Amino acid sequence: MFESSDIARLLNDMQESVSFIQGYKPDSSARVVQGSLSAHPQTAAIVLAGGVGERFRAAGGKQLVQLGGKPVLTWACESFDAVGDVGKIIIVCPEHRQAEYKKRAIDPYSFVTPIVFAPAGETRQESAFSGLEYVDDDFEFVVLHDGARPLIMPSTIAHTISTVKGNIDVDGAVVAYPAIDTLKIVERGFIVGTPDRSVIWNAQTPQVFRTGVYRRAHCAALAEGFIGTDDASLIERLGGRILVVEGSRDNIKLTVPEDYQLLCAAMSTMLRSTCDSAKQCDSTAEGGSAVTSNNAAKRGSDAACDSAEERGSAEERGNAVTSTSSAIATSHATTNSSATSNNVGESPKIAGEHHHE
Repeated sequence: MFESSDIARLLNDMQESVSFIQGYKPDSSARVVQGSLSAHPQTAAIVLAGGVGERFRAAGGKQLVQLGGKPVLTWACESFDAVGDVGKIIIVCPEHRQAEYKKRAIDPYSFVTPIVFAPAGETRQESAFSGLEYVDDDFEFVVLHDGARPLIMPSTIAHTISTVKGNIDVDGAVVAYPAIDTLKIVERGFIVGTPDRSVIWNAQTPQVFRTGVYRRAHCAALAEGFIGTDDASLIERLGGRILVVEGSRDNIKLTVPEDYQLLCAAMSTMLRSTCDSAKQCDSTAEGGSAVTSNNAAKRGSDAACDSAEERGSAEERGNAVTSTSSAIATSHATTNSSATSNNVGESPKIAGEHHHE
């Protein structure tokens, strides 16, 4: 059991993480990642931003919520912009909001990858199919990502694409992480089974597929009236082979108000690590090395809010956590972020193969 002093300490840690993110003022010209575009890119990215964010309870939806001085959607798109093999980014959102998303999340920032918009559908699956219509035939691979997952690393995206490219006998790859909680199968309120946790993984995005296979899977689902829980399930039901690439628990999807606290905690850990490294370089560098370290510090510093005015009120973003359980969950996220932030930049590993059953 938690003592009252432990709960107070956890709540204080959570509040410090949020304050760090919201109060830091970076050089607005700096960027965390730099855009990259290869001569012959083979992959198109579909960023799904069609959700209205009812559970998040924020005016204007969750995609434009400010995190580290930028909209959540901008963070996600910048990560794909930094992957040279991604030759086109397709943002799927409500048609009546396309101009707003472009003005607030895209135009103020420097992207090198061409970005287009596609109209969202009634369901996630319809939105994904709408985005697929904008994928040119010369893109051999397509990657799907939730626009509300802002902390995805470019290295994870690139490695997942490379995993599919490097395995000619697979149809795709999904970023996921192993389940850590005991799971129960429940029917009518009663537990009827406890599945083996070692074979259970929590699926995330990005999910990468061979474009031709993905098109056929969508057409089959449409013809048969099948609605999948994610993009991979459309291919799995046809007997496709999908690999799993182990990702990070920091790849959080912004869904409910508490998630904003988790994102702040994860970003706070990464920022502090970046800032500490930059300071260490500054203290030891001489001559030309000092210039390099200063640039590194500037790139890392952009992951914080520019001003209190940009942030808006805490109520508008739904970032107020009033329950003790939320405080504990957020503190745990901070701890987990500390464990994973040292691996930023390392290629995630392939966890194994998942076959259709």
